[in-house]
Amino acid sequence: MRLLLSAFIVALALSIPIPAHADLLPPGWEKLQQRIKDGGFDVADQFCRDKKVGEACAIPGNSFEGGGQGICRAQLRRNWGEIRSACVLDDPAHMERVVDGEWWAERCTALERVRSQLPNATCEPKPPIADQFCAGKSAGDDCTAEVWVKAGMERYSGKCVQFRNTSAIMFHPGDGERLLRDEIHCRPEHPVRRIFGKP
Repeated sequence: MRLLLSAFIVALALSIPIPAHADLLPPGWEKLQQRIKDGGFDVADQFCRDKKVGEACAIPGNSFEGGGQGICRAQLRRNWGEIRSACVLDDPAHMERVVDGEWWAERCTALERVRSQLPNATCEPKPPIADQFCAGKSAGDDCTAEVWVKAGMERYSGKCVQFRNTSAIMFHPGDGERLLRDEIHCRPEHPVRRIFGKP
């Protein structure tokens, strides 16, 4: 059922009708599909608020910050049945970030389960692990990140930021244990922040 719902959401966002059983589709899906075909939307980010779906848009900032040229595209919010118009970049930056280190189990009472798949796992926090751009640095230090766009590799200045990352080990569908890891990443000082509102 989860796969069918996911396929429906993708096809709906692309305005492609797909056959499906009525009991698997959210209420009002036919109207939502037609609204997307007609270019309708409920809310838009600040870069597409005064534009129609399909129009060109621009996000201020460099590639590392999330800026560039794009197109306003309609996207369906699965949980609320809300259609959003957002500026989707033509050439989004790709960052080959490398972070290598051990995770720890969030719950010590689940340690035996976790060790069935990660034999050396513990439930004790470990020192933060830095990506290759913040290696040997601490949170708040300056860093230089490398990002890739169609034209090739570009370098930008940033700051090392520490945060707690999460992952999970799944034993059965809906049955898993959370894993934690403190990481330090090189991030832009002024990343693009989208603000959605009524058009």
